[in-house]
Amino acid sequence: MSKKFFLIDGHSHSYRAYYALPPLSAPDGRPTNAVLGFVNILFKILREQKPDYIAVAFDCREASFRHVAYAEYKAQRKAMPEDLSHQIEIIKQIVDACNIPIVMKPGFEADDVIGTLAVRAAGRGIDVYIATNDKDSLQLLGEHVYRFDSAGNVYTADDLRKEKQIEPGQVVETMALSGDTSDNVPGVEGIGEKTALQLIQQFGTLENVLANIDKISGPKRKERLARDTEVARLSRKLVIIDTNVELGVDVDDCTRREYNAARLLDIFRDLGFRKHAADLSKDVEAAAPAAAPQDRDYHLVDTWEKFQGFLATLKQQKEFSFDLESTSTRPMEARIVGFSFSWREREGYYLPLLGPSGGVLPEKEVVDALKPILEDAKIGKLGQNLKYDSLVLRNAGISLQGIVFDTMIAAYLVDPGRLRNNLAELAMDFLGERKTRIGELIGKGKDQLSMNLVDINTVCRYASEDADTVWRLAAVLKPRLDELGEERLLREVELPLMQVLQEMEWNGVKIDVPFLQKMSKKISADLVEIEEEIKKQAGAEFNVASPKQVSKILFEKFGLTKSKKTTLGYSTSASVLEALSDQHDLPALVLKYRQLSKLKSTYIDSLPKMINKRTGRIHTSFNQTITSTGRLSSSDPNLQNIPIRTELGRDIRRAFIPSGPGAQILTADYSQVELRLLADMSEDPTLMAAFREDKDIHAFVASEIYGVELKDVTSDMRRKAKAVNFGIVYGLTPFGLSKGIGVSVGEAREFIDAYFRRYGKVKGYIDHVIAEARERAYVVTKLNRRRNIPTINSTNEQERRFAERIAINTVIQGSAADLIKVAMNNIYSRLISGGHAAKILLQIHDELVFEVPSAELLFARQLIEREMTNAFTLKVPIKVNIEVGPNWLEAK
Repeated sequence: MSKKFFLIDGHSHSYRAYYALPPLSAPDGRPTNAVLGFVNILFKILREQKPDYIAVAFDCREASFRHVAYAEYKAQRKAMPEDLSHQIEIIKQIVDACNIPIVMKPGFEADDVIGTLAVRAAGRGIDVYIATNDKDSLQLLGEHVYRFDSAGNVYTADDLRKEKQIEPGQVVETMALSGDTSDNVPGVEGIGEKTALQLIQQFGTLENVLANIDKISGPKRKERLARDTEVARLSRKLVIIDTNVELGVDVDDCTRREYNAARLLDIFRDLGFRKHAADLSKDVEAAAPAAAPQDRDYHLVDTWEKFQGFLATLKQQKEFSFDLESTSTRPMEARIVGFSFSWREREGYYLPLLGPSGGVLPEKEVVDALKPILEDAKIGKLGQNLKYDSLVLRNAGISLQGIVFDTMIAAYLVDPGRLRNNLAELAMDFLGERKTRIGELIGKGKDQLSMNLVDINTVCRYASEDADTVWRLAAVLKPRLDELGEERLLREVELPLMQVLQEMEWNGVKIDVPFLQKMSKKISADLVEIEEEIKKQAGAEFNVASPKQVSKILFEKFGLTKSKKTTLGYSTSASVLEALSDQHDLPALVLKYRQLSKLKSTYIDSLPKMINKRTGRIHTSFNQTITSTGRLSSSDPNLQNIPIRTELGRDIRRAFIPSGPGAQILTADYSQVELRLLADMSEDPTLMAAFREDKDIHAFVASEIYGVELKDVTSDMRRKAKAVNFGIVYGLTPFGLSKGIGVSVGEAREFIDAYFRRYGKVKGYIDHVIAEARERAYVVTKLNRRRNIPTINSTNEQERRFAERIAINTVIQGSAADLIKVAMNNIYSRLISGGHAAKILLQIHDELVFEVPSAELLFARQLIEREMTNAFTLKVPIKVNIEVGPNWLEAK
């Protein structure tokens, strides 16, 4: 069987991916659509085709011999988009990390490089697959040479003969006549691909066509052939691929080698390519040293006698790491399968409560014996994601105390840009060891087992390794936190907050199911009406929920202004539909249909299904280690994304109600906290004075910029000032402001300039943040929360500007996150220490939601306002808006 050589046209696939995929970006803001498309193709080839040889060819920046022969060659092409140019450099880094040769030759194009290597390899009997969609490559087809397109289709010389009745060598003859509009190859005027093909089928070559002009039908065609004879000959020279280029690289240099999986993994994580990173993690782990059994001292404590001996030793420890094995990833539904402990490197103990045959150790007796130790605040506990373990233990009647370290949170503080902080990833990154993954024990998908069905000896090795890994990770991460100055942030803010979040998740929130059911029926009826109206206006039956079919109706039937093309046709994203609403009524109707449908499926119909049967409440999960700025996020369900700009979206909040009679929902929302932090940090006297005097900050800024009295500020002036005020925190650009307030880019630039002229210290502060970020490649918040910004000194202007915006936003938004976390910790501490019944339920960015008995309302209002306004000492007052009502909506 012949060996396979894949030759990839780098520029062809990069361009194709760039225009085929919608705009995508990495966590740090770099554009990635072309990179992702290219990587998809590359790894599909590597994993499915398993080539013996592989190379990627790119065009050089220098002009090729074709430009010398014809100055207008490719002259019509626009300059490569800046964001694509940067992505090609990333693609080259990935190819290099794959240990795949990148072949380029000044004065020649990628086609010539590919053609040369293809001819050499085919001459040795190697099957060559040219990975490209360009038609020029068809001239290279022959024995052992095939085209492999982006869809994975193989096209052969026989396919060409059947389809077009010409030989591969005749491809250049047809292109000489028809030209090539994509490369600005002129050809003969008036002769298209169909006519050129007919002429070559009849006469064989360009020269024979030119020698037999008198035999060709059509006086106009004869005239043009006679006139453009030399143009056709020039065109032929331009389209011929040079297969004899001196490359300095031969076929054997392209032998497939193992890629540098660890380096690729770093790149994919930085780019946010989660699936590719997950796939590569397996390769990295396979290459990493696994723990040798003789290096580990793991004990299975599976009898009561062994447990008694273990317990006596555990009681002597001042600190230990521990982990739980359980029956569910949802802590409020999980049952403990077993405990694992470690207090010495490479040593661990596993206490199985459940196994394949049922109970092992007596559950109640073990839990009762461990309870005093786990609840002893003087004994230090270390773990990974201890919020989960705390909730599972609480279900078992244990209130975990004495948490001194959490490896997941510590790793996040070391680098908040990390995409994954699970234990296996941390072991690989910080210990350089491959750790057993849970999927290796219980499987995945429909065949996944519950942990209690896995052999207890197997679970013992896995669980003990977990506790051992945590113990050893802590020894690495503690000095890193000290070095970064973040140990105090972990100890005083994040670990106490973990306890608060555990309490919030335990409390859950009650949902008014009948209200949501009523909403669902109403929206279902509305959707039917809107769908009928859409089809009536479209004059056609089609699937309104299909973006592809909507695209055809809008752009093919009605001819509306086309948007960026995607794999499903021209884009019909929300922003596109909004822009098209001025041209036709249909886009606005489709947008409304989608919004209603999403609200119904995501919240109105889904929330009742997520109610815990035992508690009767929804228990969202609050995540401490997701966002790069330090903000919390929520999931299962995500309650931070409930839309509040529409009346229907706001109505969903009406379904969040107190759990008992006589209780109220209390909301406490920071007022313009990020702007207050900006005033504090910049020390701008005018801005600080406005907050100290409790002025309407947006109207005040409008009056300053427009030079009018406060009473004369119009709503439109205030709206524009508000956009600038909040935009400054996010590194606002003139283009961004122009879109936001509907003015020209020039007007937006002048508005921003006027703002900075009036608030000079704000501009100075922003410049200071950026300069400091350039010097250190990171920024810090009020509480020294660090975020790395590696692209702040990029030579790519777009990338650098985006990094600058990240720097500004992180300092302000991250400090706001610090503020509310401190407030949450203090409020929770006061409520618990005072034995009060008020409960904290939710945190939505700058807002806290409580359930408060009516008898405690006055006390709760005063406590919450005091702790929120005094969490930080700023140079401007911190203001909190507090409302009370029978549900979340009416408390706003």
